[in-house]
Amino acid sequence: MLSFTSDDFSGSLLGGYWLFAGPAGSYQLSADSTDAYLELVVPQGSYDPWHTNNAVRMMQTAANEDFGIEAKFLSAPTQQYQMQGLLIEQDANNWIRFDTYSDGAQLHIFAAVTLNGSSSPMFDLNIAAGSASYLRADRVGDTWTFEYSADGTAWTTAGSFSQALTVTSAGVFAGS
Repeated sequence: MLSFTSDDFSGSLLGGYWLFAGPAGSYQLSADSTDAYLELVVPQGSYDPWHTNNAVRMMQTAANEDFGIEAKFLSAPTQQYQMQGLLIEQDANNWIRFDTYSDGAQLHIFAAVTLNGSSSPMFDLNIAAGSASYLRADRVGDTWTFEYSADGTAWTTAGSFSQALTVTSAGVFAGS
């Protein structure tokens, strides 16, 4: 299995294994009374991984093998077009996204594949607010499975699909 470097973002500097990407936006390391965290700041405008990947993202180099990636999100998308999730990249024209997004009234769990700059949804399901603080994507061969959880213990499978992808990096993203 692929070994990502786990990070609770409690240090004052970002680990050298992370690469910030996107045409705009920024990030900062922050903390409150209970958590240290990475904050991805998305500017106004259209910044998402659809056809062209211009989402604000923090990525790690990844090996092209079976793996699982999981992240806890401290906030949820509530405004129309807000999104956050996991991104698995091959290159600038090929990736898979697993995320939650808001249509302004309802939270959705969503997965899409982009091949040669052409994006296609794999599934798009309405879910209850507060049910997806944790997101997890697993790869076994060409099979991808996406799960979500409110507490990181009880998981719900959103969907599974088959897609070949030569993985080079993986991480988290935010968009609008």
